Amino acid sequence: MPGIKPWSLSTTVRNPYRLRGFLAALAELEGEVWNRANQERFQVILIQKRQYGAHSSQFSSGLSAADVALLDGEDEIPFADARRIFLSKDYKDPPMRGRNSYKPLEKLGFAAIHPLLRQVQITPLGRELMTPGGDLGEMVLHSLVKWQLPNPLETRSFPARLPYTSRNAVREQTYAH
Repeated sequence: MPGIKPWSLSTTVRNPYRLRGFLAALAELEGEVWNRANQERFQVILIQKRQYGAHSSQFSSGLSAADVALLDGEDEIPFADARRIFLSKDYKDPPMRGRNSYKPLEKLGFAAIHPLLRQVQITPLGRELMTPGGDLGEMVLHSLVKWQLPNPLETRSFPARLPYTSRNAVREQTYAH
């Protein structure tokens, strides 16, 4: 239907099994203000923990052979090296990468930013997901059951086009949150 903007989980986390690793990285920032520096830091931590970029030919494109070996290796990646790898990608808006990686965690209800303090928080459902042995499928299903249209996390209104009763005209109706 024209005019409807559907929401998605983002393209960062295509595999739900990666959610635990993303949450573990975000947990290092829990209680800290979600500002541009920490958004960038989150993305660097994801690289450091091999949750982003490792074993990816697309991400490795343009990196030195030593950096590709570091990403694809088994040894721990020091934060300084992960940061160097991140900066070598020369992103136009580096903090945006961290925001994009965070969004699926927020949309699924695993993390939140405190509305007044702007601090990173892991939700109770997120803590449950981080617990070893928890059923990932059950937790993702639990979060999806809570989704609703319009998506309350979408800042814009969600227009729906409904058929008008005469002459096939279309009237726009906007639902308020």
